[in-house]
Amino acid sequence: MGLFLTILLGKLFVRLFFGHLRAIEVERLYEQGWFSVTETILALALLRDQFDVVMLTLFVFLLFCKIFHWMLEDRVAFMEQQTRLAKLFLARTLSLSALLVAADCLMLMYSIESSLKYNAPMMIVFAFEYAVLLVRFISIGSKFALNAIDIGRNGDWEEKQTYVFYLELVHDATKLTLYLGFFVTMTVYYRFPIQIMRDIYITGRSLIGRCQDWIRYRKAMHNMHLRYPTVSQTELDAMNDATCIICREEMVGPSQEQADIWNSERQTGHAPLLSGDTPKRLPCSHVFHFNCLRNWLERQQSCPTCRRSVLDEGTPVRDGVPPQAPNQEQNTDPVPDGPYPSEGDTAAGTATAQPSHDHTSTARESGTSSMAIDAPDATSSTAGHLSHMIVTLTQVDSLMPSDARANHSGPASRGNTDKGKEHARE
Repeated sequence: MGLFLTILLGKLFVRLFFGHLRAIEVERLYEQGWFSVTETILALALLRDQFDVVMLTLFVFLLFCKIFHWMLEDRVAFMEQQTRLAKLFLARTLSLSALLVAADCLMLMYSIESSLKYNAPMMIVFAFEYAVLLVRFISIGSKFALNAIDIGRNGDWEEKQTYVFYLELVHDATKLTLYLGFFVTMTVYYRFPIQIMRDIYITGRSLIGRCQDWIRYRKAMHNMHLRYPTVSQTELDAMNDATCIICREEMVGPSQEQADIWNSERQTGHAPLLSGDTPKRLPCSHVFHFNCLRNWLERQQSCPTCRRSVLDEGTPVRDGVPPQAPNQEQNTDPVPDGPYPSEGDTAAGTATAQPSHDHTSTARESGTSSMAIDAPDATSSTAGHLSHMIVTLTQVDSLMPSDARANHSGPASRGNTDKGKEHARE
């Protein structure tokens, strides 16, 4: 009965604060809920000597709070796709945030007080869990404020991603500190807390990855005007498409003389102060707006087009002479796995192939020749592949004995031969 009422109350809260859930929210809810239930079972096994109805109720309420923290985080992340803040969304988010922060603080204080008063290791687990939830809520609330400011500025806040990056870095560092503190406390005074090993690993890996991204980001952002040359309007006109694929807007560059002056100053180590719309060329020769490139490098340090590292200095970009010509298109056709003969090799192989005098072989060769003649000359790669198949079939047929070719010809060919003999007798 209690479980039924809990589920009914949860559905009521979901309809009240979220309305209809999106498919991705339901999928993520099931995924995280599975891991949370597994960790709860491991924690119950760890605290089996203190298992009672009160502890089971506390675990159910903890899972209840976790679920609404997950859904609130997804809704705040969904704000990045919105152009304005609806009043209903704002009222729901603020109301749920007030309830969650009140529940986190009250349960954290209750768990700490009970742990100190009754010396119960079980309450240490709950104190740690609600401390992690409180840290997570602070991160969610901060992202909500950043998204609201960005929407108020019509999505033109260029420094937003920098704040989000540092916020997530601090969030992971704080969570890892709490996990390690709980791990040491439980190991020294009680038992080995196996239920948090997965969280420690995931949080530690995330923190290390963010630190590495931060180092690469600082390296890529260091003197961007010095690292990447400016592209002139003449070079942009020579390109097939002068659209920045990050913002999907046409790029406008300075004159050739002005670009040469800026690039010469770049070589001397004096970076001029340029506007954010100045086109810049990466080592892979792809061109983007300066501000678009800076915002992209805050997320990952690779070219948006070819995924080559922007820190790769193996192929330097010279002023006006990139490794790839401006009007040269990239070849996106897949490269075949095996080598195919060229047209000259194919012709030579066809000329040296020994034709068979068998009726079936003659029919096959004539059919093959008609296929080769009627095949459309759409692309050279398709013709090369078809010619290679023709040569292979002809060579295999010439190497087979006459008896094997007669057997391989099948009943259809033998039937045609018998019919020819009957017509001859008539």
